[in-house]
Amino acid sequence: MGRNIIPLLLILFVFASACIGGVNPKDTSGYLQTKVPRGVVELSPLINYGNITILRASYGYVIFRNNTKVFLNVSKAYFFPWGFVIIKTIPEVRSIPIVDARIGRTYEEDSRNITAMVGVMRIEAYDYEGNILWVHESQPPYIWEIRRTDDGGRNYKKGISYPEILISNSSEYLFIAELPRTFRNMITLPVSTGDVCNYLYVYGGNGLVERFNFSSSGGYQVDNEFLLSSGNYTVFGFQVPLGDGSPDYGKVMIFKGSKVIFTRRFERDPTCLCNVIHGWAKITPDGCVFFGLFNGYGFYCRGNFKYVRNEES
Repeated sequence: MGRNIIPLLLILFVFASACIGGVNPKDTSGYLQTKVPRGVVELSPLINYGNITILRASYGYVIFRNNTKVFLNVSKAYFFPWGFVIIKTIPEVRSIPIVDARIGRTYEEDSRNITAMVGVMRIEAYDYEGNILWVHESQPPYIWEIRRTDDGGRNYKKGISYPEILISNSSEYLFIAELPRTFRNMITLPVSTGDVCNYLYVYGGNGLVERFNFSSSGGYQVDNEFLLSSGNYTVFGFQVPLGDGSPDYGKVMIFKGSKVIFTRRFERDPTCLCNVIHGWAKITPDGCVFFGLFNGYGFYCRGNFKYVRNEES
């Protein structure tokens, strides 16, 4: 009788593993399951890439791959011919800047690093077998300590500023804009840390394609920002303020795939009491782009750009 116990337990274990469905044995992501959980309803097709078909579901996604079906156990994902991307925020112990700002007749600032537990956005890309392709982690936040020097230091404030993160995907590339935020009603970004910067990242299946740094011309928080994709086209834009918060200039970039096909800096018009960039854009099916500009809109199409002023302006 004792000789039969171990084989019997092995049979029960194998049977139970098969019934549970669990994780795809080839999957290193932990998000792909070999069975669709009970209660999850398959909905309409989302996209097709040759032998890969992705269906929406009441939760997650169902992926048909080479006549097999797997369940992607995430609430939201971005899909490409080369794989999928998921986004999550995780707590991590990081070395982050703490900025000591002193405001009075003059503005003074210095910084140091401390170790703290903060939330970090982690963006992970996988192929359709579940193998990891690349990982991007957002720049960490920074801590403000602000005190006024003209009231004996009684007005003291402290807080933490996380970057605003915009994400958009074209047909083959993922775009990530990281735009640091200031503390409360300030518009000044810290300059003493040296690494609090406005970035735009372009990722493909093989990892990082390009990184753009927009922080070289000033230390102010950008506004009216937008990041939008449609088909193979992406448009990114923002406005940079002056020290008093009024508009200084705007910048717009248009991509076809990962290639920049249009980029322009728009200087403020002293005769116009208006924003330079208005925080919106639209991409037509044939890749032409509209975006809010001054008292009208900018229009780019097939290598040509024009500004159209609103009739009532």
